[in-house]
Amino acid sequence: MCGSTGSRATAWLVASLLLAGSAAFGPANAKPATQPAVSEAEKLKAIKTQGDKAQRSNEARQRLWDRKMKAVSGSICNGC
Repeated sequence: MCGSTGSRATAWLVASLLLAGSAAFGPANAKPATQPAVSEAEKLKAIKTQGDKAQRSNEARQRLWDRKMKAVSGSICNGC
């Protein structure tokens, strides 16, 4: 009697794991979500825009650094 209870429990466990696994992964023939089609021109424009933005940000950061260094060095050294 004890052996049949163990078999039932094992069968129940296996069946529930199989059902849980199939629910987690979805149907076998499900297609992944597709990204909207983007033309090469749009991709290049986006890349150029990001590059321009990064360049402006870097230049602003450099100007700020230069101002700070000029203020510091101006108070230390007035030239030779």
